[in-house]
Amino acid sequence: KKKVDNIYNKNLSYDNLLNCYKIIKKTCKNKKAINKFELNLNTNIYNIYTSLYNKTYVYNYIRQHYNGRNVRELSQEFGYSDRRIRQIISEISKNNESGGI
Repeated sequence: KKKVDNIYNKNLSYDNLLNCYKIIKKTCKNKKAINKFELNLNTNIYNIYTSLYNKTYVYNYIRQHYNGRNVRELSQEFGYSDRRIRQIISEISKNNESGGI
């Protein structure tokens, strides 16, 4: 199966997140928090990237393409287990009921 290619890979990049961090660093008044974040800068930027990717693109794609019978197909597209796709679908359903996601 073809892996999912999307606009996030073009716009949501490590370099773009690093540039955002530099802007925040210049304007933030809490220097302690900046210094703490900076200790593990690469890891923190990567964690932000994966969190944004997972919670935005993957969830939206699954919400739009899930038809009740294609868990296996979605799991292959993202390299996730069937169980993880079902968990995401459950989270989406719960959040839809409560007005989230």
